[in-house]
Order: sequence, then C-alpha cells, then structure tokens
Amino acid sequence: METTMNEKESLELITKMINTAKSQIDKSSAVYFLLWGYLVVMASLLQYVLCVIFNLWAIGHYAWLLMFVGVFVTIYYRINLNRKKRITTYIGRVIGYLWLAFGISMGILVISSVNFTYYTPVILLFVALGIFVTGIASKFKPFIWGAVICWVCAAITFRVHGIEQLLINAFALTAGYIIPGHIIYKQKNV
Repeated sequence: METTMNEKESLELITKMINTAKSQIDKSSAVYFLLWGYLVVMASLLQYVLCVIFNLWAIGHYAWLLMFVGVFVTIYYRINLNRKKRITTYIGRVIGYLWLAFGISMGILVISSVNFTYYTPVILLFVALGIFVTGIASKFKPFIWGAVICWVCAAITFRVHGIEQLLINAFALTAGYIIPGHIIYKQKNV
C-alpha cells in the first residue's frame, strides 16, 4: 500500500536525510574515541609507572589488560546502539568497517608480535590511518590534525627505543582520540 506525503512531511523527511548525511560523526561515535583513547593512555602511563617508578618490569605489560574492558564495552555499546535502529549512511558504514578492519589488524599485530621492537610506532601508524580516513570522510578537522600528530609521533617513536615510547603513545592518543572525542561530544547531538 502506497501512502502519499503532504508537503510538510516531505520537507521533514528531506531535512532528516540531509542531517543524517551531514552528521557522520556524532556523540555515539565520540564514545568510542573517548573510551579507547582513555584506555590506551591509562595503559601506557600505567605500564610506564609500574616499570620506571616501581621497577616492576615483570608485570608492567599487564597494564594492557585494560584493553579487554574496551572490547567488552564496545561490543555492549554497539549491540545497544543497533537496537535503537539508527539510520546509517553509506559513509557511516564505510567508517564502521574501517574501524572493524583496524581492530582485526590490531588483534593480529598483538597476537603475533610478542617481542616486536617497533610495536608502538606501527600501532600509531594504524591509528593515524584510521583517524585520518575518518576525519576526511566526516569532514572533521580535529581528526585530520590528530592523525598528523599521530604520524609525527610514529616517526619519532621509530627512533626512540624503550619504555619512553609509552609516553609518546599517550601523547599521540590524547591528540588523536581524546581531544577530538571531547570536541565531538560537546558539539554534536545523537
């Protein structure tokens, strides 16, 4: 059965579709960047403190178990978000698949590189790539600038060996995830 819309309903539908297409990044997206940004910064700084200040080198890497919190919260949040049946644009789906591929790549990297010397800079390269594409697709300049900072930090981190890489990592994720995440959260509506 086909229904006809009056002029007002047509304009409302068009306006809604335009607003959906314009807002590729919203508060729900900000939650992911804030969650992962804070978790990585906390893990980086916790490992640094455990190793350098408390001389607990044998257990410092356990700080990264915080990432499991991120995985569970992300899955839970994503399931609940899907229940609300938000309208998703093509660009939104592409960005979602980009970050899914990022997660799979990170998992492979973590599992297969136990004593990999360039672990942190490679991660920062992945991070920069993801936030750069997200920034370009959503036309959100703080992500683009965050990606540039992450690339610079990755280049520096390739030259810095040892525990100091964690401090650069914390700075990079603050610039690439946390600051843009807070900007999105304050500016956008769900």
